[in-house]
Amino acid sequence: MPKVAITRAAHQAKELANLLSAEGFEVFLIPTIKIVPNEEEIRKFKKSKNKFDYIIFTSANAVDLVLNYVDELDSKIIAIGPKTKKRLEKFGYKARYPKQYIAEGIIEEFKEELLGRRVAIPRSKIARRTLVEELKKICDVKEFQIYTVEIPSFSNLETFLKEKIDAIIFTSPSTARNIFLMSEKLGKKKEIKEKLNKMIVISIGPITTKTLKELGVFSVITAEEYTIEGVVKKLKEVVHGN
Repeated sequence: MPKVAITRAAHQAKELANLLSAEGFEVFLIPTIKIVPNEEEIRKFKKSKNKFDYIIFTSANAVDLVLNYVDELDSKIIAIGPKTKKRLEKFGYKARYPKQYIAEGIIEEFKEELLGRRVAIPRSKIARRTLVEELKKICDVKEFQIYTVEIPSFSNLETFLKEKIDAIIFTSPSTARNIFLMSEKLGKKKEIKEKLNKMIVISIGPITTKTLKELGVFSVITAEEYTIEGVVKKLKEVVHGN
């Protein structure tokens, strides 16, 4: 039974772990990120939510943080992809999403619709600047940095380095960056790079793949669909050839 490491935040790992287990994989959890809410920014968003024509959500984390505190959004909603759309639906909101589940996809498909509009983007403090900077060229954008991503206080990185693990899944650029930050703290940066370059490395999308390659991990396989289901499908193809 192939063993697969998951780098998602601890509170988010269950869904992916269940998908992998259902396909016969053994799961090893190595959380590399922790979501830390910015309550002041969430309050600012709540106070001004009715000023916007559109709200763009680029992660399920942003959806949870906003909609657990904020009621009755009247703006039109755009999601980064189907998983974020599904999370919005759990709160009773409809959303559309682009064919490419990345910032560039939103810009390309919705730029004409967003022209001259007032747009709110509640998101991570460390998110890429592309979406905000490009939309500022065509509309009135307000960014709310409602959470940040940190390294978890607990790490089983040393166990990960010792164990035989066949594959590892990265679901965001932050998961990639943080595994190296964690290894650097332990003085194991060289070891983590060597181990990753000997494993099957699956990335959820092109931005995460780019980050991994910049960090020195070169044999990265990118999922064709930028979702956790897409990641599992790609892993199955690589491991089982189907």
